[in-house]
Amino acid sequence: MSQFALIDELLPETVRIAKASVPLYRDLYEGRMLDNVTRLVLATLPTITKSTIVSAGAAALSDRVNSDYFQNTSGSTGEFLVLHRSIEEQRFIHDFFGAIQASQPPSSACTLFLGLPSHGSATAIPSSGIVVQHGIVDDRTAENCWAYLTKGILNKHGLHRINTIAGSATQLLLLTKYLSSRGLEKSPHTVPHITLTGDWLSRRVLEYLQSFWQATLIDRFSCSEFFGGASSTYPWREFVFDPTTYAEIVGLNSDSITSTGELCVTSLYPFVQRQPLIRYRTGDIFSQSDNGFVFHGRRGHCLFGPQGELALSGRDLYELLDELEIVERQSHSLAVDAVDHSVSGKPLVKGVASYDADRLDLFLKIWTKVDMQWFPKGRKLLQSRIEDGLRRMCRTSISNLVIEFAKAGSSMVLGYDKAGVIWEYSGDKQAIGRLVSKWSS
Repeated sequence: MSQFALIDELLPETVRIAKASVPLYRDLYEGRMLDNVTRLVLATLPTITKSTIVSAGAAALSDRVNSDYFQNTSGSTGEFLVLHRSIEEQRFIHDFFGAIQASQPPSSACTLFLGLPSHGSATAIPSSGIVVQHGIVDDRTAENCWAYLTKGILNKHGLHRINTIAGSATQLLLLTKYLSSRGLEKSPHTVPHITLTGDWLSRRVLEYLQSFWQATLIDRFSCSEFFGGASSTYPWREFVFDPTTYAEIVGLNSDSITSTGELCVTSLYPFVQRQPLIRYRTGDIFSQSDNGFVFHGRRGHCLFGPQGELALSGRDLYELLDELEIVERQSHSLAVDAVDHSVSGKPLVKGVASYDADRLDLFLKIWTKVDMQWFPKGRKLLQSRIEDGLRRMCRTSISNLVIEFAKAGSSMVLGYDKAGVIWEYSGDKQAIGRLVSKWSS
């Protein structure tokens, strides 16, 4: 079954659930027969604009909204995201923090929760023990975390040692790289368990984190930002998909990135209850094989050939650059580590991929902390590794591949005039290692 056949199969029930449970869609689809909805039929249905959702607020999504658990956040795409958490998920998040501290007496449990207060859930954290939420955005905030780990937390009840770390995977990666780049060791006090949420991390990064912290890593990325029912079997094997989960497959009929979005009625793994979710220009691509469902990346992160075949997955490109970040960048002192890059939040890697008949042209431009023209050997090595990796993993042969380097802070103009898929590998400190893409106009 192709991903498109699967989408057509799930569309009717998804739209019916939307009409039954989401006030905006209930009004929008009033009087319409929705028994046989296909992608072609969907394109004729009325759409909901971003401004409509913003102005309607929580009431647009649910008749029964608990404002404490209603979240407006930029999400991982940089676009507006509206999420109404199910009761089941609320309980899980509450129990999640409780379980972190379950092995410690309430008086001694002390958790360092890595995450930016402005991004995430409003879910209340249980009061047992001490939870310090701290976001890393620069050297100063990283130094604060180091102080917490080495000196503990002092309050009116005395000094408390950090014995658990939880929170954003990208934040932990930032902290780890900050410590290792300065020759600092992890906390001398044992942190036996680290629970991660947020971004999907490659096996190489997970191994890197585990070797540094020497702790058990519990990866719960799909409970936070990886929507669409994905989970990863421990330790870091393959993705598992629940075919009854409605991934973000209902695309509204517009090629505009900002004007309209798409509806998702989904359960976020491992939850069973479904809740409406509206997100913009995204979608998971997965197909069915003898071994179950195979994940190919997000729709906005995939490059397709002229016949609609999958040519290059954003996840593949992410893993390739991810490997270079850990292996090549540090071992050859190329100083292109995203942790040290871009106080302005500009992307580290940007490019364009375009088709002309069966010809695939791929252009990448990479911004580095230092001017790579002064490091010809390092530049040639990095360029060669990226080129070899792209040609190896791309499902369509690349006719023309151009890789350029520029110094961070210089013009972000690509200098490539063909229309195509614009790739961005973010160097934003709040979204390190996050690959996003947008269709060029």
